[in-house]
Amino acid sequence: MKEQLRAVLDDPQLARTLAEQGRQTILARHTCAHRVDELLAIHAEMGATA
Repeated sequence: MKEQLRAVLDDPQLARTLAEQGRQTILARHTCAHRVDELLAIHAEMGATA
């Protein structure tokens, strides 16, 4: 882990690439629709009906 962190700290391009990939993942997966699906699943787990 220390080696990986050092690589990111020592390589600005690697840091930028990882940051952009992380941002794209968040934008793709953490949408409003995703949140609604999560809330409905929790609601169903509690035994409630929609």
